[in-house]
Amino acid sequence: MRSLPAGIYTPLPCFFKDDEDLDLEAFKKHVQFIAGAGTVPVISGSMGEAVHLSHTERIQLIKAARSALDEIQLTAMPIVAGAGANSTRESIELAQEAAQAGADFVMVIPPGYYAGALLANDSAAIKQFFVDIAEASPVPVILYNFPAVSNGIDINSDLIVEVVKCSPNVCGVKLTCANVGKLTRIMAQINHAQFQAAYPRKHPIIPFRAIDGFIDFLLPSISVGSSGAISGLPNIAPKACVRLWELCQSLDDPNQYQEAQKLQNTVALADGLALKIGIAGMKKLLNRHFGYGDKPRRPLLPMADDKAQAVFEDPFLTALLEASRGSPPVVRRDFLLISNNINNNKMPRETAAPKGRIYKSRKTRPCDACRRRKVACDMPAGPPCRRCMHMDKACTFDEGPSQRKRRAPNTNANTHAHSSAHSNSDEGSPFGVFPERVGDGDDTDDACHYLSIFDPTRNTSEQTNSSFANGILLDPMSPLQTTAIATNHAHPTHQASLEFIPDAFSFYIGPTGVSDIHLLSQQQYDEQNISRPKVRGLKYRVLGGENATDCHSTIFGITDRSLLDKAEPKVDYQTNESAWSELWQILDPVGAWHLIGLYSRFVDPYFPIVSRHQIPNTPDLLSNMSLGLLTAMCATALPFIMYNKALYTLLLRPPSSQDLYRLAWLGITAELHAPSLTTLQACLILQQRLPTNLYLSDTAFTWTLMSTAVATAQTIGLHRDPSAWLSVPMWERQLRRRLWWALWAMEKWIALARGMPSHLHDDDSDVAPISIADIKNTLSVDCDNYAHLCHLVMLTGILSDIQHTYYTVRAISRTSSDLQYALEAARPLRARLKEWRDHVPDALRFRGGGSQSQSSQYGENLDGNGALHLSYIVVHMTLVRALLRPLNTDQAGAINDGAKAVVRGALLCVKEFVEFIETLTETQWNAFWHSWSRPNFAIAGSFMVHVLHIIAPPDAARQAELEAAGISPLWTTTLDDDYRDLLVWIRRWRRANRVSANGAAGVKGLTNLGLMKVETQLESSRFESDTSTNNNKKNSTKKNLEKCMRLEAHRL
Repeated sequence: MRSLPAGIYTPLPCFFKDDEDLDLEAFKKHVQFIAGAGTVPVISGSMGEAVHLSHTERIQLIKAARSALDEIQLTAMPIVAGAGANSTRESIELAQEAAQAGADFVMVIPPGYYAGALLANDSAAIKQFFVDIAEASPVPVILYNFPAVSNGIDINSDLIVEVVKCSPNVCGVKLTCANVGKLTRIMAQINHAQFQAAYPRKHPIIPFRAIDGFIDFLLPSISVGSSGAISGLPNIAPKACVRLWELCQSLDDPNQYQEAQKLQNTVALADGLALKIGIAGMKKLLNRHFGYGDKPRRPLLPMADDKAQAVFEDPFLTALLEASRGSPPVVRRDFLLISNNINNNKMPRETAAPKGRIYKSRKTRPCDACRRRKVACDMPAGPPCRRCMHMDKACTFDEGPSQRKRRAPNTNANTHAHSSAHSNSDEGSPFGVFPERVGDGDDTDDACHYLSIFDPTRNTSEQTNSSFANGILLDPMSPLQTTAIATNHAHPTHQASLEFIPDAFSFYIGPTGVSDIHLLSQQQYDEQNISRPKVRGLKYRVLGGENATDCHSTIFGITDRSLLDKAEPKVDYQTNESAWSELWQILDPVGAWHLIGLYSRFVDPYFPIVSRHQIPNTPDLLSNMSLGLLTAMCATALPFIMYNKALYTLLLRPPSSQDLYRLAWLGITAELHAPSLTTLQACLILQQRLPTNLYLSDTAFTWTLMSTAVATAQTIGLHRDPSAWLSVPMWERQLRRRLWWALWAMEKWIALARGMPSHLHDDDSDVAPISIADIKNTLSVDCDNYAHLCHLVMLTGILSDIQHTYYTVRAISRTSSDLQYALEAARPLRARLKEWRDHVPDALRFRGGGSQSQSSQYGENLDGNGALHLSYIVVHMTLVRALLRPLNTDQAGAINDGAKAVVRGALLCVKEFVEFIETLTETQWNAFWHSWSRPNFAIAGSFMVHVLHIIAPPDAARQAELEAAGISPLWTTTLDDDYRDLLVWIRRWRRANRVSANGAAGVKGLTNLGLMKVETQLESSRFESDTSTNNNKKNSTKKNLEKCMRLEAHRL
């Protein structure tokens, strides 16, 4: 449970669009602004026009606020939501809905419509109103006394204390009545030890809080027990308000007291203006500074422009904003403020342009060509470097090190291109719409003041001495971020990437090996937890603990790339440069840029393993990417080129995906000596490639590549949980977690398809489970399909447990002949499967045939969730397949109820699979399918044949053999109907498979392998005459398959 902190609370306005619908994006930006400054959000209060909101809208606001806080890692920041209504019943409903939506506390104001009746009989009705709500509320309740909006109902201190006595779930009171004496009387009683012993709270860890409803007398109220203030003023100047609160905690210091008095005067004068202008005026102010909508919901009217101008020019407000700009950055460590992933489209900011470092000598700096390409500049005997000699270019040192480019906000000139990219063909930005700053670009007010941007190429001393070095919120669009976050007052923690290290690479130090982590922990480390190098070119970095000796710490090595010059085998300069030349002959940079856009639109939502921080800003900079990652992404996007009109010219002569895959593999092998996240990303995307032969299983390369991916992941420490690595940028920690679970899921599915034991075991990793909060800063715009990976990982966990229970070498010996044992082991697995299916979000559920939306039916959107549903079917079949094994023995002849249940369960799997494939549409066939979908179709087809072998009646010779052995062949009489049903399902499967093989499914090879496997299995069995309608159809099928294989062989 989150705590109710002492400090400053901000009642948030509710922003509306022109049609009076909620503007949730503006609301989330503002939540992050005020929370980033250290204030607690209060939602659906008086400032938030709660009386104008529906229940649904209140829920949307709470969910948006929780999402906004989680995005900037303020996971411990509580949310207070208004829940007062004119009836007890509705107030209880609001409290329950708020709790479900994510609110931690609710604030309840007494209803004022029947004020006279409520005040009668010593306000007994008001007391019962609060007591009933507190009793029914799932979260603690804050009483709210605001006579001005509750028809004059002013709750006195005696009544408040009585409610607290009767309601253990009441945790505080907000007093918007400017009565310090009332606050004093309340706290004098409730803080007494005898009171607390007699009337304990429901949540003892949450202290009772009395909070001022005005901030203009915060200083004097602190001395009598006030826990802070809830005021509208922090909406515009949160840092000044938080600074006032901090000064009030050190009143024993004369200097602090004088500063507090001075700031209290400034705040009080500005608060007087805020009280006069009301909701409309505050919205006008926020519109001026941040660009949010300035209109309240009718019947309230917006403030007139002439009055607004007077507000903007008010000297008291101007003085407050000046004071706020001079306030230091605020760090609420209790809320874990690590805000490196605040998107610059979500918060106003000012820009700073720090200069890059100055190279000290020609010996240590790269030449201009190598620096632009970001490759090692090899000069064993001085200039020219080897690369320039090979390319026959001048080796120059004229250009200075430029600052890292950042994505700029949209301008009118490119807004149309970006919106067009999002809706049509991904032109302009490959990510659809780039973040756009709202508000006046000239503002440098409190909202913009504390944001700073750092150049990662600067050395540590430059960063520390920078005037921006104390900033805590940074521009996330800069891939290489190094910022200071105050984890304690003495030693700041600098954020630095593990991925982007100039001229160096990082690697994980394990518990065994030549580098003893115990000895490494004894080395000296600086304030950034980086060791002082004892060997030239090699340092160590500690993550996740207070120091290197902390048992929770993880140690990484940092090695200069120059030490790899003699590493063999390696890809030489000539081969590498030739590969880039070949890529640009296959595709020009603009074409590759558009393919990245298609990848972000059709692949990334289902496989979000690339961060936007890894993609350059323009096509001209694509050569700065990893060759393996770039070519793998382009090859994977090729099937979707018809969805971008800028790529229509490629339809006549499309690039060879096989050539791109070959270049991707070359790029991967070139990085194996010093692998990185991009190496692993290239491996995983290369695994998603289309098959080489549509009718044959993949070669052993698939499993070998998977092994390479696992080794790469472990080398870069991906199997260790990065949650506590606060010195690593948040976007990179989220990416590492996504990558690990994507790798884990893919490895399990490929192991299933190959019939191999898994490389990955639970005891060897400690990565926290993936959640939707980890899927941030991806290439695609936010969408419901982001949950695809999360649910795929959960499903894969069930598959992994099934494999461990039934398919290891030892498990097979236990379960293959003991049906009862196998059935008992299956119970929890079946329950988990059912639970998984029941909790799949509506957006991910399979919708075949006519159940799709009109836009999907006409191909405007593709549905890639078919792979998820197929995976579920195969997991179910894998479980039932293990239960069928005991039925293969002669002992199964004495069929029992357990065996019948297994057979019926198998038939249900077959039915679900056949209906699934029958109802798939082109919208789903044309979408992205995970690479293991192809063997999954084949596994499902083979499963049907397996069931057929189990329940088919024995031939005459076999029947006589069983009778001679004294075994009664009960299968014929018991399962005859099931057998006939299965034959029907197989015929329907054949029909659907043949139809799909002529469309997108056949082009991608999704169903071809399964068709080949099943047809050959049936042909070699005694069931072909039953499953085929006549011999002509059988011969036709065989000839067609042979013809397809000849054509495929000729193509290869």
